Amino acid sequence: MKGDCGVTYLDRRSFLKVTGSSALVAGFSPLASAQAPGKIRFVGSAAVPRADQGFMFAGIPTGIYKQLNVEADFVTVAGSAASIQLVLGRQAQLAHVGMLELLAAKHKNPNLPVQAVYLHDIISAYEIVVAEDSAIKSIAELKDKKVGVISLASGAILTVKAMLHQANVSPDSVELLPVGAGAQALAALRGDRVQALALFRGSHVAIENLGVKLRYFTPRVPSSVLAAHTDDIANKRMDLVHALQGVVMNSLYMQTNPEAGVRAYYELFGKPSGDPDKAMRDNVHLIKKSAELWKQPGSPGPYGAMNDKTWIDMLDFIGPSFEFDRSKLGTVYTADLIADVNKVDLKRAVELAKAAK
Repeated sequence: MKGDCGVTYLDRRSFLKVTGSSALVAGFSPLASAQAPGKIRFVGSAAVPRADQGFMFAGIPTGIYKQLNVEADFVTVAGSAASIQLVLGRQAQLAHVGMLELLAAKHKNPNLPVQAVYLHDIISAYEIVVAEDSAIKSIAELKDKKVGVISLASGAILTVKAMLHQANVSPDSVELLPVGAGAQALAALRGDRVQALALFRGSHVAIENLGVKLRYFTPRVPSSVLAAHTDDIANKRMDLVHALQGVVMNSLYMQTNPEAGVRAYYELFGKPSGDPDKAMRDNVHLIKKSAELWKQPGSPGPYGAMNDKTWIDMLDFIGPSFEFDRSKLGTVYTADLIADVNKVDLKRAVELAKAAK
């Protein structure tokens, strides 16, 4: 349901249905604790909920959050800036936001009491795509071409210019045109009004689900984090830790069994109309392609880990067009929760996913 300011809420009726139903996994007992569950509202930076955002909400219908002693809720609002505002207003505890958008907010207001606590997309969600049968095989070949973006205020534009710069192509030689998303963007690509698109991973997958195969050019730089209010980091530390453990388990659950991830999405937000088989295929494709940007199962390093180099690498990639005082990076993020977040039962997440019907 829609709330004020364009926020999409999981309404109370739906929330009670999934958290109190037989959807809870058999044998999945809550933490042995007399402490009341930590109340955590996640906010996703999107106009409407999507299946690939299940790394935040899948733990509600599966019972993962209940086992971690977390009472979780999920909302969406259009854009990272709006998500940050919900955290500032104490209407959400964890927001999935772009790293550049968080840096821009901190640059504007260095005392903003919000910090990144968990690195999610370790590869850029902003990227450039062309039709699979396009003659364009490299970024260098975009010289004197037209690239479609959602709007001329899109966060993807900085990434496009950085990719062109790295390919020794002057950004001035490439025209950026606003083409929207979905069928509108596809029409611009098919009609050769633009020769490439630079939206973001979820939008590109949506276009593929319309029947067009794409070739992806994706920067190997991180792009998104989960951010929290500094008061919650200080005073509700273990609530955030348990919620982020849920994010780890949700991610692994979806990577192990994308179909179960889609069913969790349906349980919260309802099944779409139309061909159910196509809807399942499309949403599975969305989860699989989005999960390519996440930490992969069994890969080295802790979940959610980041340090100064993580942010510096991204800033180096973007280049001098984006201003930020690097001596202030300590105000942008904290790695203090990560060691405890990684004390999580990964094997259990895989077992749940494999057992899900």
